[in-house]
Amino acid sequence: MRGLLGTGAMLGLGLLAGCGGVPGPTATPADPTPPVPSLMTLAPRPTLPPVACDGFVTWTGLPAAVANYGGAWNGGDDEQFREGRLVVALAEDASFVDPTMEKRVVGREGLGAHIAAAHERNADTYYEPREWIPSDAHHGYAQLRWRLCARDGDPLLLGDDFLELDADGRITRATRFFATEGTEPARPVCHLPLGDWTGVPDIARKWAATTVSEPATRAALVAEIFAESGSYVDPSDDVPVLGHHAIVERVAGMLWAGAFFEAAAWTEGDDHHDYMRLRWRLCDREAPGLEGVDYVEIGEDGRLARVVGFFPWP
Repeated sequence: MRGLLGTGAMLGLGLLAGCGGVPGPTATPADPTPPVPSLMTLAPRPTLPPVACDGFVTWTGLPAAVANYGGAWNGGDDEQFREGRLVVALAEDASFVDPTMEKRVVGREGLGAHIAAAHERNADTYYEPREWIPSDAHHGYAQLRWRLCARDGDPLLLGDDFLELDADGRITRATRFFATEGTEPARPVCHLPLGDWTGVPDIARKWAATTVSEPATRAALVAEIFAESGSYVDPSDDVPVLGHHAIVERVAGMLWAGAFFEAAAWTEGDDHHDYMRLRWRLCDREAPGLEGVDYVEIGEDGRLARVVGFFPWP
């Protein structure tokens, strides 16, 4: 989990890397090529404060596996309803874990029993999605942003599930993140020179440093914090970026003067079971811009094995 920190910086880096800016005019004026959106032209998505539950639970508009997975958490004591949704949502050997669990629950039956037990403990609550945008699913991954609501409409908890999908679109692994202690403290916005990383692992600072390092130092930092076979992917990518050389090249080509990433939030529950959730914001000097999240997996060697970024795109 120590390596997870690199996620924040990485995700920022990857974002910039994946967005090469607006290409020049085409050679044929009669058939112009639309500009490619970049992180500099995308509208900022400010962090949303907790809002009241609307009392109308709807999972329409989400991919089938994600919608049925979310709906299964509201199955209550109806075992047939819950199992039917999980058949659509999960691969047979799918697993689930959250920050309060010692180990993953494996298999549809195991997860169904886990959900039933959770509902028994919290019978007067229900889940609903906070938001869904097209870039919440890409390259065989998805993020489900949810709120846990009391029956009287009060929001009790906000969280995110990082979902890994198989070739058929079913969930193979679900990793849940939420604050396990208290509320999330406010962080300064666009805090120079490289943002506020209080409480976040040092590996994140090193990853952030690659954005402002000389070429040799940048390459050394990437080799230190990233597994040789490590990968990065976000909604702007055609294919994942693989290996040290590709990551170094991407970072080198994605920067502009005054731009940096900082942690937008950090709390207990963001780092567990060799995964981490890093919520970040992109800053242009002291001006806040795009916000997103990176989900990071730490390999057996303690370095970054995989980073999957999410942000509005295009």
